[in-house]
Amino acid sequence: MKNWQILTALGVFSLVTCGMLYLFGFSPKPISKIPFHQFENSEGLVNSLFEVIGTDLQEPLIFFLGIDPADPTEVMIGEVYAKFWSNSQQSAQPFKAVVIEQNIRAASEMQVERFPINKERERFVEGLKTAEKKEVRLLVIVPPMEASPKLPNSLISLARKSVYLSNPEKIGGLVVTKFPRLRREEEFSSIPCNTGEEDLGQTGNLGCYILQKARFLYRKKFPAGTPLALLDQLGPEEFILLLTREPKLEP
Repeated sequence: MKNWQILTALGVFSLVTCGMLYLFGFSPKPISKIPFHQFENSEGLVNSLFEVIGTDLQEPLIFFLGIDPADPTEVMIGEVYAKFWSNSQQSAQPFKAVVIEQNIRAASEMQVERFPINKERERFVEGLKTAEKKEVRLLVIVPPMEASPKLPNSLISLARKSVYLSNPEKIGGLVVTKFPRLRREEEFSSIPCNTGEEDLGQTGNLGCYILQKARFLYRKKFPAGTPLALLDQLGPEEFILLLTREPKLEP
């Protein structure tokens, strides 16, 4: 076969492969940014977070921070949340405004605008367009499922399609959520691993990713109460921070 025929065949194969990946929703392989690790406290965790992806966090004009709206003290999410804010404000490009979903508690030192984001999604997206035109660096605090581009119906996915269709990386996201350490904890996951017809909220893509990561780590044991975390990059300007404390084993 002539060289030009080989190159043409390879080109067609590449195009077909890329098309299938896009059609069936396959994503690039996740990148481990902070391997599964034990930390002394939440401050050490956040310091590691900013050392590893501090530059990435400064690049998007609009950044979605997804945190569990429930009382977060059990898994340090509240402390991580507050320190994330203070660290980001000391960066070269601090946030100029913060919009938070009504049912999420704001850190005490934050000046925020509360908005019923989930109920008025279209009006909120119009507000994002205004922020983009004025080049206002905006932090949007929402539940975890709304901050993941992996979920087609999430708010960040809607924003990327509506505001930055040509350059979606200008909208970044960090999902901060708990992960199970024991089989019996799996049923309490805030992002369920549902598949097929049971995946009514279309959360299975992210929920099953979290569950798969968790099950791979079940055999590693630590003293009860030890803060544990890992950070993965799932795509351009898309990160997930999984954290919890080692549970006490029942006798």
